[in-house]
Amino acid sequence: MVNKDAYETLSDDERAALDHYLTTYGGLHDKWGSVPAEKSVKKVIISDENLAQFRETAGMAIQSECIELMAAQQTAKLSIMIFTII
Repeated sequence: MVNKDAYETLSDDERAALDHYLTTYGGLHDKWGSVPAEKSVKKVIISDENLAQFRETAGMAIQSECIELMAAQQTAKLSIMIFTII
């Protein structure tokens, strides 16, 4: 399924690529679409509120860890630079 208005804004090359993708891989959804039900996989829908809470909580933890790692790397780089200068 493609948004017709968006599709019409694509260049000829982009349309050709999208057409190829849909032709080549579009049938996979039909072929494999029944597999989750056959395997008793349950669909989970996460509310916008829960998703926002998760992003805030996980995002802050990831951001804090990233800052700590970057600071440690920067400290190591500065130590090497100072040792090299001395």
